[in-house]
Amino acid sequence: MFSGGGFLGGATRSASCVLIAPQERQALVVVSPEMLDFPYHTRYELIEFAVYMLAQRVQQLAPLHGACVGVKGRGVLLMGPSGAGKSTVALQCLSDGFDFLSEDSVLVAPERMLATGASNFVHVRSDSLRWVASRRDAAAIRRSPVITRRSGVRKYEVDLRGGRFRIARSPLSIRSIVFLSPRSADGEDLLTPLSPKDVRGRLAREQAYAMGLPQWRRFSLQAAKLPCFELRRGRHPSEAAQALRQLLD
Repeated sequence: MFSGGGFLGGATRSASCVLIAPQERQALVVVSPEMLDFPYHTRYELIEFAVYMLAQRVQQLAPLHGACVGVKGRGVLLMGPSGAGKSTVALQCLSDGFDFLSEDSVLVAPERMLATGASNFVHVRSDSLRWVASRRDAAAIRRSPVITRRSGVRKYEVDLRGGRFRIARSPLSIRSIVFLSPRSADGEDLLTPLSPKDVRGRLAREQAYAMGLPQWRRFSLQAAKLPCFELRRGRHPSEAAQALRQLLD
């Protein structure tokens, strides 16, 4: 990463780089021939990096690590650390007819709490396939390319374009924030209400990057006004999808 003279940027060892000029609302992406052999990293670490950085700086959006799904224009933010199950719940919501916005990075306009993101792909671990009821969907996922996250976790990269899944075609109005928990609900309600103080504390712990941006204060104030919950695990991810649908309805 580097910055100076009003520019922001990043470079890789293979001579690929991104140069961003927020004041000019432009970015330059340079991809080396070697990097072209890695389409996932080219898109994720160069192209999407440029797009997200421009959006957050020019439009003053809050960049969040989280997933977002919705119903009829109403959205819910799903938050939690890596491995909390955001992708599994997002995949189940896709199977249940939700509109899919993102399962990793979300951009939110603080004043209106409108969320947008890159809706084209969902990344699924192989052990999540045991929850997929449709054999056709499971087979399609297994045919997808396998990518490796920086953490070393390997996932299927499922292209949602042109399939039967619903991709959000416009920003979703955030109506709730849900923090995923690894704890089991043990037969009780999956959703547990959180206080505004608890919400602010969880956001601060889980969104360290966004906290350093000027738009964070506006976002956190608006977020604390929303109904927020902890989502514990049921016997099947479909229970989580049902709880989220009831919440949005």
